[in-house]
Amino acid sequence: MMRKKNYHIISSGFTIVELLVVITVMALLFSIGYGRFRDFSRRQALTAVARQIEGDIRLTQELALSGKKPGESDECGTLDAYEFSVNEGTDTYSIYAVCDPSWTGAEDGEFYKKGVVIPAGMSLEATGSNNKKVGFYTVGGGNDAGGGGYSIEITQDGIGNKITVFVTSGGNVNIGNIIMEEPSTPGPATPTSEPSTPGPATPTSEPATPTPEPEWPPDWWPW
Repeated sequence: MMRKKNYHIISSGFTIVELLVVITVMALLFSIGYGRFRDFSRRQALTAVARQIEGDIRLTQELALSGKKPGESDECGTLDAYEFSVNEGTDTYSIYAVCDPSWTGAEDGEFYKKGVVIPAGMSLEATGSNNKKVGFYTVGGGNDAGGGGYSIEITQDGIGNKITVFVTSGGNVNIGNIIMEEPSTPGPATPTSEPSTPGPATPTSEPATPTPEPEWPPDWWPW
C-alpha cells in the first residue's frame, strides 16, 4: 500500500505592521540625522567665512608691517597704513593702502583687494572706534582699533546664527564661538492680575434673638 506524502509549503515574509514599524524607525533616524547634518553645514559655512575674513585682516597687517607699496612707488608717496574696511551698504569688504599724498584713481588710496564678496545668505556688521574699518600702521606696527577693539559680526540671514572676528588694540586677531539661534518656545501665559481670594462672609445684620415663651401663673388654668 502506498502512502501519500504531505508537502507543507512554508511561506516567510513581513506583515504590514512590521513594515510600518521599520518605515517609522527609518523616518525618525533620517529626520534626526538630517537636522544634525543641516546644523553642521551651517556651522561650517559660518566658520569658513570667519576664517576668510581673519586671513585677510592678517594679510592687511602683514602688508603694513612689510611697508610694501601698491603699484608704482612714486604714485604712493609715503605709505602710512593699510586698512581693512567693510563697505557701507554692502556685504563686501576691501583692503587698501593709505598714502600721503593720495593719488587719483582711488578715493581712499590704492586698493589691494576691492569689493570682496562673501557667500550669499550672510551679512556683515562691523563695529569699532574707526567706524567700519581698522587701519594698521607701517611705523610701530600699531592699529587704530582703540581700547574697545574692532569686530566684524557675520550673521546667517533668516537663521540668526552668528560668529564674530575680533581685532584687539594689540593687534591680535581671533575668532569667537558660533552662536546658534535657538527656536523660541512660548512660555506659560502670565495672568494680567492676581486672582481675588474670597474673604470671610460678613453678616449683613445681627442674628435674630429667639423670643422667650411667656410664663403663665400657676392658677391661670381653669381646670
